[in-house]
Amino acid sequence: AALGGSGVGVLLSARCCDPLYRKSLRVSMGHALKVPFAVCEDLPALMPSLHEQGFVSLALTPDAGAEPLSLHANGEIDRSVLCFGAEGPGLTERLMQAVSHRVCIPMASNVDSLNIAVAAAVTMYACLEPSRSEPDTHE
Repeated sequence: AALGGSGVGVLLSARCCDPLYRKSLRVSMGHALKVPFAVCEDLPALMPSLHEQGFVSLALTPDAGAEPLSLHANGEIDRSVLCFGAEGPGLTERLMQAVSHRVCIPMASNVDSLNIAVAAAVTMYACLEPSRSEPDTHE
């Protein structure tokens, strides 16, 4: 999904899976090699520096107090950091405290959450789509 936008990179926590692991490469059909990535030992500590450089950070969470993603995915954010957690535990509270906004993808009341791949794809599309200047050529 990260290849769908321009200027996209992936910042991984030290606890994240290896993007160059052979199964990761296989299921991504090799596309994992096309997305720049870096591993950060302490993501919450990095957030203030990113904010000072003009980035807005959005943490995806199913928490009831989160704002709808649509409030922030409107093309007004030029530089965004999208934070996704593991499907079970989610993001750490320390990282949640360090981000600019806690956001959610609104869903029907009988659905708890989306899996991480779907949530990431929906979020990246929502954040990138309003800023696209070229018309869609797909039918």
